[in-house]
Amino acid sequence: MTDDVKAPGPKICAPEAPDFEAHIPELLKEGCVQENAETRYVLDRELKLAWAEGDAKRELPQQSPSADLFKQLTDSIKKTQGLLRRLERYRQWHNIGFDLCAIGEGTISINSAQELMTGGAIGLPGNPSPLGGLPEVAASDTLAMINRRRVLDRLLREIAHMKPTRKRGNQKELDKSLIVARAVSFLQLYSSEKPTTSFNGPCVKFCRRFYEIVTGVTLGPSGLEKQIRKELRRPQRPQD
Repeated sequence: MTDDVKAPGPKICAPEAPDFEAHIPELLKEGCVQENAETRYVLDRELKLAWAEGDAKRELPQQSPSADLFKQLTDSIKKTQGLLRRLERYRQWHNIGFDLCAIGEGTISINSAQELMTGGAIGLPGNPSPLGGLPEVAASDTLAMINRRRVLDRLLREIAHMKPTRKRGNQKELDKSLIVARAVSFLQLYSSEKPTTSFNGPCVKFCRRFYEIVTGVTLGPSGLEKQIRKELRRPQRPQD
């Protein structure tokens, strides 16, 4: 074990999460990742975030929006994106894809990653006051430039991850996909071996053990095979 790299910051705050520290050396070894302060810190964070995401979903009411509603929303967003692209061809509207926004007026809120990891909050009002006819006076010394098309892209990505399907019992598969996405993303950053679907390779071993530690569920021989293959082909967690 080496500590030549300083940890990026204090540990992430995840109340009621299991203590994952005892599993970290084992996981790093499985994934062919050098153990140091940074990799221990980031892996602990990813384990806690994966656990928190699953815990949050377990607390949601069982009734969910229909797949048809998500399809309608997806189609509408894509149509809006197409209309924006058409408008941007005209000189008068070529900047419509961007918006300069004052921090604090209800559209965007910011906080540092370190603050969030140590229990800080970030949020926006669910029903902000109506926009006036003229641009707002800055509510702070900070302004933000928003890429409207990028926001729509991010919304489509979130819908694709979370939308229900007409088949029953798919929540378990979705949980697997989200956990595998975190595990593979970590390996791509830190492993000395390129992630592959080889049954005895470090990626498969790491993802399986990562999932078992987060969920407490023991996997069968082919557990996660489909999710790992899909994640390596088309990552769910692209760099923002």
